[in-house]
Amino acid sequence: MNTVIANIQQSGLQNSKACTHCRMCGGQVFLRLKLKDTPIANQFQENPYSGEFYPLELMECEDCFHVQTSIVVEDFREYKYSTPEAVRPYLEDQAKDLKSRYPEAKIVLEIGSNNGMNVEILGKHFDSVIGVDPAGEYPVWPLRFDMKTAEVIERRVGKVDLIVANHVFAHIDDLHEVFDAIDFILTDDGALVFEVGDFLDMAVNGRYDTIYHEHLDQHTAEPWGNLLENHNLYCNDYDDTDYQGGSIRLYCSRKDIGMLMHDNPTDWWSYKFLIKSNQETLLAKLPERFCIWGATAKATTLIHQLGIADRIVYCVDNTPAKQGLYLPGTDIKIQQEFGIDWTVLLTAWNFEEEFKRQYPDREYLVPYD
Repeated sequence: MNTVIANIQQSGLQNSKACTHCRMCGGQVFLRLKLKDTPIANQFQENPYSGEFYPLELMECEDCFHVQTSIVVEDFREYKYSTPEAVRPYLEDQAKDLKSRYPEAKIVLEIGSNNGMNVEILGKHFDSVIGVDPAGEYPVWPLRFDMKTAEVIERRVGKVDLIVANHVFAHIDDLHEVFDAIDFILTDDGALVFEVGDFLDMAVNGRYDTIYHEHLDQHTAEPWGNLLENHNLYCNDYDDTDYQGGSIRLYCSRKDIGMLMHDNPTDWWSYKFLIKSNQETLLAKLPERFCIWGATAKATTLIHQLGIADRIVYCVDNTPAKQGLYLPGTDIKIQQEFGIDWTVLLTAWNFEEEFKRQYPDREYLVPYD
């Protein structure tokens, strides 16, 4: 047995299990990158220094080269992320593009709708939009998307013409269960459009803070080919986007046009070198004391990998559900507004333009320059 997997299985960590095979194709996985242990990134705490630490490691499939974390933590409890207003223009552009590509689509299903912003936006362009999310808010159906939910949707509205899923598949352990349900609910001439983070873009830029336990997978385009085909779907086109610091969007249907997706292999040596270089560069720039903007999952990874928790005065985040809590494993309290004029580290660096708009006079740093 793979030594890393064996060690995880014997560790006895609560609410976790070793992921022994590739989530995409079932192949054997091997350790490629080991980061420092961290707490669950989005599990904000009522008390300082709280939160159990888990191994944070990336494994790679020897067959399809898919990349995934070494463990699955089975109890994420509450999910406090709320789609920010800064994302609205991006989603509006996406909705217009979808209407242009699929003008005949009438019934749309969004998987992973969060607070329902995209349901509202898609509703301006399509006749009927259903959003599902186990942590969703009205008008989103607060359901986990699986075959049972798909059957409920079919009884209520019939099959759907278009399925949209933005940055949700990286959070799902059993992708085949979800794609069985997608295959069931999608019409024969329907389409699936989804976005995932672009791991190759991460690797060539040495970014590492989007590695956390809720992100079970780090996706590239090529491994999707076989999984889609196993569920009667084919990729007809895909785009690179700048969203979330680098993403890929796949356009899929029942029609096989013979499109081949090919990725360059991950250069793990170079990736590790870039991570170390980026860490050293940032540490050299940071003042002795500073604050951070964004109680993000990325913040948890970044802080614990750099060992800088004791230098951070506080964290600012405008999500009410996070305010008054502490970043996992630290005494960094989350508050609504800035206090005195500390230098700010943007842990929500993908919203740099929004930060500059809100705080034009604040001195700030970004993790990757």
